[in-house]
Amino acid sequence: MRRLLKSKIVIVLITLFTAGLIIAQTIKYPDFQSIKKFDIVSFNDGICNVNADFEILNNNWFSVQGNSIQSEVYYKEKLIAIGSNDQKVKLPKKEISHISMNIDFYLDSLNDDLRELFMKDSIDLSVKVSGKFSFLNIKKEMTFPITISSSEFVENMIGDLMNKEGIKTEFLKLKDVGVEYSSFDVGFRFKNKLPFDLTVKEIRSPIFADRALNQKVADWLIVSDTEIESGNSQLIKGEAKIHNAKSAFTGLIKVVSGSLDYYMNGYALVKIEDKEIRIPLRQHFKVKPLSKEVEIIN
Repeated sequence: MRRLLKSKIVIVLITLFTAGLIIAQTIKYPDFQSIKKFDIVSFNDGICNVNADFEILNNNWFSVQGNSIQSEVYYKEKLIAIGSNDQKVKLPKKEISHISMNIDFYLDSLNDDLRELFMKDSIDLSVKVSGKFSFLNIKKEMTFPITISSSEFVENMIGDLMNKEGIKTEFLKLKDVGVEYSSFDVGFRFKNKLPFDLTVKEIRSPIFADRALNQKVADWLIVSDTEIESGNSQLIKGEAKIHNAKSAFTGLIKVVSGSLDYYMNGYALVKIEDKEIRIPLRQHFKVKPLSKEVEIIN
């Protein structure tokens, strides 16, 4: 009796094992198919944010849940960006699903490649996407080649490098306070932190009398055409004016107290070989017309 029971148990176990093998052979791991979208959303503080859509096929006869969908982006085997989708994603059976993901590129990781990228019209990247799936929590990954335009990357890399002490307002001197305009001597210290020579064509900046940049009181333009070698710096000087009447509209109390706030929100136009690039210029300063004092804030 015991032998018969043991035989039945063995048969059942063999049957279950065989059935398990057959079922396992029919299971197909979800497969990343392609990248359908790879769009630049923004550049901010040295980070480029990209929105990407991936296609993933679940060819099983049952739905699957995806967890920890992640991506890594490489340029010449160097990791330059990471992204993730922390939400659990349901993959219906026998369907291709779309997974959206935000990817952050760290521009400073490409600083050593800036000269090379500057000479290219496009950048060849490798995008590795991976995820874990509900059955057995097994990880699946796939790598895709992708090509993107280099112009936005290069321009923002240059702007990011130069923003870090690349352009500084060295002096602002109030020369004359007239009935209609106040006149200034201005000087910008331009340090070339790029791996190639450049020419500063002009410095252009609207001047606002409010932090919200609504009340424009001047348009400053300093034509320069100054060549600066890599690693060197030059002082770029000029003259500029501010419209007094427009400044007065920002608040009678400020005018009476003799202290006025101004905000630059412009750019320096530089030429590198045959390309022109705008480098942002931001500056807050205070002016006391009665004493002709000017304070550079930041």
